[in-house]
Amino acid sequence: MKRFLSVVVLFTLVFAMTACGGQSVETDSDSAINNLESDQNQVEEQASGTEANNETQENNETQANKKENTTVYPLTIVDHFGREVVIDEKPERVVSLAPSLTETIDAIGVWDLLKGRTDYDTYPPKVKMCHLWGH
Repeated sequence: MKRFLSVVVLFTLVFAMTACGGQSVETDSDSAINNLESDQNQVEEQASGTEANNETQENNETQANKKENTTVYPLTIVDHFGREVVIDEKPERVVSLAPSLTETIDAIGVWDLLKGRTDYDTYPPKVKMCHLWGH
């Protein structure tokens, strides 16, 4: 019986080692992905020559768009359920209910509108100065 268990354990170990250490097999989808990445790299290399010229033009267009991108109210937004949400006026105050929203409020530059946060908010560091809600 002891010998039988030894053989079973040895067989299991050999099987596990061969299953984990086999050579990788490239499938058709893997080769297609590699070809796609190769083609993308070639296109990027070809485009890099004209990229410097276009970069200055894009920067100028971006700055012009920032000046022109003013939100017009009432603002109508369609949510993921297909419902229309109408915001009649520019928001005067914002209360963040999640740390990711607090970071987004900081990233888009409307920090002065933030009037409340959760106790889970830790970033940016200035968030500690904002009022806590839900206590």
